[in-house]
Amino acid sequence: MKKKNVRRAIRSRVLMMAGVGVLGLGLAVPAAQAAPAEAPGKAPTAASSTAENAESGDVYAVKRRANGVTSVTVYRPAPGVTSTELASRLRAAGVAGVQTNATPASTKAVSPAALPCSYGSARTLECSPVRWAHNGYSDPQVYFLDHTSAAWPMTAVVPKWHESVGIDSYYRWYTGGCPGGGRHCVHAYSGNYGATGWTGLTNYSYNSSRYLVDGSVSMKLNDHYGGSAAEHRNTACHEAGHVLGLGHSTSTTSCMYGSRTSQQYPNSHDFALLPRIYP
Repeated sequence: MKKKNVRRAIRSRVLMMAGVGVLGLGLAVPAAQAAPAEAPGKAPTAASSTAENAESGDVYAVKRRANGVTSVTVYRPAPGVTSTELASRLRAAGVAGVQTNATPASTKAVSPAALPCSYGSARTLECSPVRWAHNGYSDPQVYFLDHTSAAWPMTAVVPKWHESVGIDSYYRWYTGGCPGGGRHCVHAYSGNYGATGWTGLTNYSYNSSRYLVDGSVSMKLNDHYGGSAAEHRNTACHEAGHVLGLGHSTSTTSCMYGSRTSQQYPNSHDFALLPRIYP
C-alpha cells in the first residue's frame, strides 16, 4: 500500500475512534472532547488552564486590519520569564495588542462549534482554529524554508511533523524557493535577537474565513538564551507546531508545552488533534 493510502486509512481510523462526524464542507464535529486514557493527571478545567497559561503559556500580540485580515504574533517565554513578565516587556517595547490568555480576544466573536478547540492535552492555536487551505490537495502542503543555523535541527523537526495525519510538512533549504502550485511556504529564521524575554515566536495572519494568509507566516528562534541541543529542538518543534495550527499543550510530554523543556517531540494528542483541524 502506498504512503498516501496508508495515511488516508490511518486518518479514517483516527476520526472513527475519536467519534468525529464529517459533514457538508468537511468540518469535523466532535462527539465529545474527553481526554484519552493516556492523558496525564486530571483534565484541566477552563479556569485552571487560563491560570496556567498566565504564567507558563504563550503570549499573543493581535492586530486587526481594516481589510479584514487579523495579524498575530505568538511569543514563547524564555526560561525564568513568566507570561506576565514577557507581556510587560513587550508592552514596554511598544508592542500593541498584547494578551496572555489562552484564547486570543481576536477569536471571541467566533463560535467555537465549527472546529474543535482541543483534544486531550493538545490545544489549537486559536478557537475556532485558524488553519491552512487545502488548495485542491487531500492535505494542505506546508513547506518550511530553512534559514536557521546548525544549532536548530529543522531537518529533524519538520519530518517528525510530517508523520501527522491531515497536513503534510516538507523541509527545504531557503535557496530552493517556494514550489508554488497551491503549496504554502513558511520561512524559519534564527539569530541573536537579544534579551527579549522570548525563545521563539511565530507570526501569522488570517482572513475573515479564518484561513492563514500565504506569505504572512514565519517563525524565529532566538540564539540569545542558549540551551542544550534537546532544548533547541524543543523550541523549534514548538514553533513549527504553531505554524501548523496548534497552540500550547497542557502536558510536559509534548514539545507544545508552554515553557521550554527537553521534550523533543509532539505527543499523541497533538497528532490526534491535527486531523480534526484538517478533516
